[in-house]
Amino acid sequence: MRGLYSYRTKSSEIEFLLQTETSILPIEVKNNNLRAKSLDSFVSNYEVERAVKLSNHGYFKNGVVENFPLYLVGLVPV
Repeated sequence: MRGLYSYRTKSSEIEFLLQTETSILPIEVKNNNLRAKSLDSFVSNYEVERAVKLSNHGYFKNGVVENFPLYLVGLVPV
């Protein structure tokens, strides 16, 4: 079963949580700022295997977080 959700606390928000059959993929969308405090917090608190950040910047990977440029959103592997 797949599902699409969001996550919000008093101090943080993850725009999308994609539930697949075997895992949950947090997806954060940033405009110009590359710092994603909410995503970093979620990754450390819930020990996810992979996370995605969408931004105006090119592709790079930092630990379990992969940054994809916004124009490639349809090609992000899930």
